[in-house]
Amino acid sequence: MRKLYELLKIAIGVVVGAGLVVFLNVNLHLFNSGAAVQTVGMSYADLAAINLTVATVVLGAVALIVGVVAIFGFQIIRSESVSNAEKRVLEEMPEILRRELGQMEKNGQLTSALERAIYSGGLEDDDGGTAS
Repeated sequence: MRKLYELLKIAIGVVVGAGLVVFLNVNLHLFNSGAAVQTVGMSYADLAAINLTVATVVLGAVALIVGVVAIFGFQIIRSESVSNAEKRVLEEMPEILRRELGQMEKNGQLTSALERAIYSGGLEDDDGGTAS
């Protein structure tokens, strides 16, 4: 059904376009007093050169626009990703820290780490060496 609808839209567009061409052509000949169309003395090679030049300019403009959009798009994506990462770390870090400290406390690792820090005075490393 959707394909039929699309084909119907195309057919209506073609009929309306052909009707406009016929209508405008008749009106131009009625009000233009039948002036003949004058040909331009241009060879096909000249016409092809002009068309290719126009196509090259348009392609260059499109490439320039795509390049500018790519640069600004990259900057926007980068800044948004950094801000989202910072926001997520600030939201999730307290819970992760609480969970890890709770796990260390259950295993006794937190108590031993605090005792080492308090009783050693912070001058010795874990391996028994002196910190410099």
